Amino acid sequence: MLPEPVALAPHHHHHFGDEDPMLTGRVTDPSGQPLPGITVTVIDPHGRQLVRTRTDRNGEYAATGFGEVVAVVIASMPGRPAAVAQLLLDPAAPVNHNIVLGAQLPETREPDGSGPQGRVTPAG
Repeated sequence: MLPEPVALAPHHHHHFGDEDPMLTGRVTDPSGQPLPGITVTVIDPHGRQLVRTRTDRNGEYAATGFGEVVAVVIASMPGRPAAVAQLLLDPAAPVNHNIVLGAQLPETREPDGSGPQGRVTPAG
């Protein structure tokens, strides 16, 4: 039976029987400020979601219960470009993966109301 991946509180007090986090990290903006409430999703190579969690008020996240797997970790929030990383998760080797999310995207609107996929006009 494979373990069931679960999200953990980043800084829980360790009690006997608690699982150690296999994946921990911190999400910050480009200036190093922690970003709370960021969605962190871990998916397997087949695109199945293994675990989904949110960063705490310090921008930190933690999860455990993975088998040995090459996983894709995605940090996302509305209005910012997502950050994606591929990591080897191994029960014998905890991973600390810090993520920097890009700067907030400007609201882009063309005069005709279309968004970034609108028509392209040649410069000149």
